[in-house]
Amino acid sequence: MAQRVAFREARQERETSQRPVTDKRMTAAQAMSLVSDGDHIAIGGTLYSRTPMALLFALLRLRRRRLTLSRPLACYEIELFLATGAAERIITSWVGIGLPWGLPPVFRHYVEAGAAAYEEWSHLAIGLRYRAGAMGVPFLPGMTMLGSDIARQVGLRTVTCPYTGEQVAAFPALHPDVALIHAHRADMY
Repeated sequence: MAQRVAFREARQERETSQRPVTDKRMTAAQAMSLVSDGDHIAIGGTLYSRTPMALLFALLRLRRRRLTLSRPLACYEIELFLATGAAERIITSWVGIGLPWGLPPVFRHYVEAGAAAYEEWSHLAIGLRYRAGAMGVPFLPGMTMLGSDIARQVGLRTVTCPYTGEQVAAFPALHPDVALIHAHRADMY
């Protein structure tokens, strides 16, 4: 099951964090030096599209350990982080470059051997979990994954909708320590 983070503490930390208006430009190596062993890294992009590879390679060069990686659709980066001993936990809906090729062998080996933990959620569920964390709420309701084997494997809980009485899934908030994204443009702040 997902790491338990008190949502009120996460919300308070976000509300009280200092965000000075200063020049925040730095090299990839400088940015990745802010990542610590044991951090949860959310990776932007989808599969091999818009993956922030320069940042991921800079992070691998620092030899961080015990990282959790989360991403809606994961690709090559998962195998790199597992094979180098950087990652110990993966949260995603898919790892691979496409259905015809099946599961990547390095990923499969680490998970089957118990050397890495894997939480499989639907694409939508990952997005809802990020959104709940960003909103500072403990979960968001949704219908995806209801009745699936995946829901049972991750211990997905349901709640009763106060308006309809219907059972809906309660997707727990994800609270990554760092988010790595590829952007077309940004200002220095």
